[in-house]
Amino acid sequence: MKKIVILFLVFVCANLLAQTVTTLAGSGSHGFANGTGTAASFKYPDGVAVDESGNVYVADVENHLIRKITSAGVVTTFAGSGSKGSEDGTGTAASFILLYSPHHWR
Repeated sequence: MKKIVILFLVFVCANLLAQTVTTLAGSGSHGFANGTGTAASFKYPDGVAVDESGNVYVADVENHLIRKITSAGVVTTFAGSGSKGSEDGTGTAASFILLYSPHHWR
């Protein structure tokens, strides 16, 4: 069940007072694609962080990337080459062996 929830509710913005759920980004299928809304895809999204401008950053674990989602739902690659590695760098010059959300560090 958890896998299905991750695939079909990839990233949602929930307005709990209005009890509405809206897909921010993600096609519901595994893959890699930058794009807007459901044109984008992820492979095992895990950790999520939000900055003061409302941008959402996602650890796209199996793609070895950190993805950025704007409040308009535009998904871009923020960091990572897409290949497993451990290189320091800016943007796509960086590479990651493993990306985990903080709950894995307990």
